[in-house]
Amino acid sequence: MSATLLFSLSALLALLPAAVYGLRGGDEGARLTTGFIVVMAVALSGPLAWTWVQFSHGWHTGFAASLWLTISATLVLFVLLVAIFPPARKLSVLLMPYLVLLALLAVLWE
Repeated sequence: MSATLLFSLSALLALLPAAVYGLRGGDEGARLTTGFIVVMAVALSGPLAWTWVQFSHGWHTGFAASLWLTISATLVLFVLLVAIFPPARKLSVLLMPYLVLLALLAVLWE
């Protein structure tokens, strides 16, 4: 198994807690909770680290690299949106499973 595939799998696994947290719901409403902040930090660290390592040596034009860059940019924008407008946190129910599916497609495409 190549190092790139292992790194991609670890970035995919970093997204899973945020997807499960969003799907399990809860009675917090639109408040920012410590649990949400922690799972979003983990979800953000995996794809951002993968993107940083892959694109630090130059631009990659592959489909998998483009998907990981899209996932990273989407997560950064979502975290900024939630920081500005906390009720936007409810969108994680839709966004995180979608990003997990994109990450799975990126891993399979490699």
